[in-house]
Amino acid sequence: RSAVSAQRLRDEAIPRSFQGATHAVVVYDAVLDRAKEKLTEKGYLPKSMNAHSDKAVSDAFVDFQESAGLEPTGIPDQKTLTLLFVR
Repeated sequence: RSAVSAQRLRDEAIPRSFQGATHAVVVYDAVLDRAKEKLTEKGYLPKSMNAHSDKAVSDAFVDFQESAGLEPTGIPDQKTLTLLFVR
């Protein structure tokens, strides 16, 4: 079983708009919640900010993306989520 398959959603996912550094995207709440958990675990998002604004989460995505050598968009795109969940 791959690392990615272990991350698959098991419950109904509700889409919502998320404002990144460069533009907005639609992302499932469950995916965003898992991404915030990973960003917190990896030290990019302080625990006290885990449930805060899109700006704080977007800034954490930018920091992670920059450290991973990705374009710093601040959005949870496929490359970002793959690196975040698998690393």
